[in-house]
Amino acid sequence: MIKIKTVFVFLFLTTIVSFSQSKLNDYKYIIVPNQYEFQKTADAFKINSLTKFLFEKAGFTTFLSTDSFPDDLAKNRCLALTAKLINGKGVFKTKMNFDLVNCNNQVVFSTHQAVTREKEYKKAYHEVIRKAFEDIKRQNYKYEPQTDVTAQEVVSNTEQKDKKEVNDSILKVTTTEDIQNLQTSKSDVLLYAQAIQNGFQLVDSTPKRVYTIHQTSAKNIYILKDKKGVLYKLNDVWIVEYYENGKLVKEQVQIKF
Repeated sequence: MIKIKTVFVFLFLTTIVSFSQSKLNDYKYIIVPNQYEFQKTADAFKINSLTKFLFEKAGFTTFLSTDSFPDDLAKNRCLALTAKLINGKGVFKTKMNFDLVNCNNQVVFSTHQAVTREKEYKKAYHEVIRKAFEDIKRQNYKYEPQTDVTAQEVVSNTEQKDKKEVNDSILKVTTTEDIQNLQTSKSDVLLYAQAIQNGFQLVDSTPKRVYTIHQTSAKNIYILKDKKGVLYKLNDVWIVEYYENGKLVKEQVQIKF
């Protein structure tokens, strides 16, 4: 009976570690705040520098919050997790753990709370940070770019003829007259772009989600999720094109990023 329980616990813990690992592997970057809430000054006791060093040593591409971000991260903060260091209060003890938080302020991964009785602040902080970070090291992080399955299906399931018609229609809308003709199908509703992984969701003021768009390798061209079409920008005008019941629908939309 004891052996069965031991095997069950082992499998349970293995499943949790595997699940946590896959979640971390979805994120390309880690952002380390230059100053945590409990610090009186930036990088006090070299806590933030140590945190950045540990993440980089574990294979994460890491930036301090005050660093200049690469273009993809600057445009989409959902590519990164923010490392929050939680300072637990204790009498004669220093207690800390890490929460890795996504762009929607959701905790994706938490470490155990590390504890020390060390009295000197810097030594105590560094000790608990290194102890807590062992949980992150055990995840064996390796970034795995995620391709949204639904978006992939939109492209793969679109017939070659439809894709050619979409591409041709994009190329044809080049004159002022073409832009003016779009006024008949202009949406007066202003949509707001909310960053998600690999793109944005476009919501109205309700807020109700109207479209979900996914980034492509081309600038200002997005794939529409759940629709056979695209969103693209031409002459400062955002245009949605997709097929509905075999008919090409074209609409000018207003978006605030």
